[in-house]
Amino acid sequence: MSTTTATVEALADAAVNAAAARAIRDVLRELGVRQNECAIAAGFGPDELSQRMTGKRSFSLAEFVDIASALGVRAPDLMDRVLSILDEEAGR
Repeated sequence: MSTTTATVEALADAAVNAAAARAIRDVLRELGVRQNECAIAAGFGPDELSQRMTGKRSFSLAEFVDIASALGVRAPDLMDRVLSILDEEAGR
């Protein structure tokens, strides 16, 4: 893999993670749920969700599904929000 390809993939991963964090924040706000309450319900340790929400660590698919479940939303619906945010940011 070339350096350029690796850089593009890293940027794409960061964009997807940021969009996932934004989608989760939006749902938290809509439901009136605090981030730490969601973290506990999803089985995260004290700082684990925070690290993902701030981009210090990436969400795994399993974690994303656990968060959706903790929020009482379907993972595909939460992913649709992520995709909409990515489209919005890409100017589509």
